[in-house]
Amino acid sequence: MNYFILFVFLLGPFLMAQNYSAEQSLFDCINQGYSKKGVDLKKLIISFEETLINENILECKTGECYQKLLTKMVNNPMLDYNASKLFVPHKARFENEDSLPFNKCLENLRFKKTFSFAKIDKFKIMFDSIMRVEDSNATNFANEILSVLVENDFEQEYYKYKIFPLFNMINFTPLLDEIFPGQKVSDELLDKKIDLSNAFTICIDSINSIRTKSLKISLNQLKSLVRDYLTQNEYKSIFVIKADTAALFRNYLSVREVIINEINHLRKQYAWRNFGKDINELTKTQVSIIKSKFPEQIIIE
Repeated sequence: MNYFILFVFLLGPFLMAQNYSAEQSLFDCINQGYSKKGVDLKKLIISFEETLINENILECKTGECYQKLLTKMVNNPMLDYNASKLFVPHKARFENEDSLPFNKCLENLRFKKTFSFAKIDKFKIMFDSIMRVEDSNATNFANEILSVLVENDFEQEYYKYKIFPLFNMINFTPLLDEIFPGQKVSDELLDKKIDLSNAFTICIDSINSIRTKSLKISLNQLKSLVRDYLTQNEYKSIFVIKADTAALFRNYLSVREVIINEINHLRKQYAWRNFGKDINELTKTQVSIIKSKFPEQIIIE
């Protein structure tokens, strides 16, 4: 009997390690970054899951129910899968998994060789490839997820964290207020009667084409047009982004990134040309002068 107790005692840590998956360890790495910013990622996942259940989008918390939901999204894409709120744990979500602490944590996990990362790597390849497809949508995304994950995988916090943004692809409009507050046209702005007659308007249609003045353009063409507009409309430049509800959120981000990059480029150029310094080395007054010349005014309609 004593030998049996000793055997169980020695075997215990091994059994615990088997239950503690690579996905859970990786999720812990991600959660560390959020914890440092005062964000409880576990609670946010639970809260969003409850929202899906309360609004009859998801039947229950089991892996079987998740599989059923994604299968329904593939077979019946026209049904309403919009939740009243979206999964946006923090603005830093877009850079958290590229951060140095996360990569160091991941490197340590791989170095220990305690777990198999085969499925995680397969999921990442799938995830990255689908995000590079120009006409990717929620249906394609759901179909690809089902090709990689099995029922039990959907009960892992890591995969919930990764697939919840799928609902942002369905309708990103509510997401904009949380990530870029103040850029959506509000009654207060309308009361100020902002003159948009000279605004640079960019449209993203239902098939994710970028258009301006009814012309379909690429991001490179947009870059050139934005720079020309900024130089010709100093002190009064303003951008309006109109996105169809079927447009992908990542395409909106790409358009916004082009605008911000061009504004920053011209600001830095002006700083060197007029003050002989990098903009980060200027006084608050000098920076204020530059920002008023090339304002960052982006309105979402």
